[in-house]
Amino acid sequence: MLKVKRASIFENMAAGYVDLIVLPSFNKELSALGFTSNRGRIISPAIRRVSEYVQDAVIMTLNGDMLGNKDSLPYVL
Repeated sequence: MLKVKRASIFENMAAGYVDLIVLPSFNKELSALGFTSNRGRIISPAIRRVSEYVQDAVIMTLNGDMLGNKDSLPYVL
């Protein structure tokens, strides 16, 4: 879950923050090989748009294990 400035997603909105929940792709047609050309680059357009406005983050596995926080974002996105 990322806490981002509302204005980074919605133009002409009042100040404040939005919680953005990001899930991994469950598409079996996509594989790690399809993403090799994007290594070192955030592949999600939505996350790319808000990445500089993230105020806080909680990074978890689908099992609920904590992996990191805002400082871990460059390593997992």
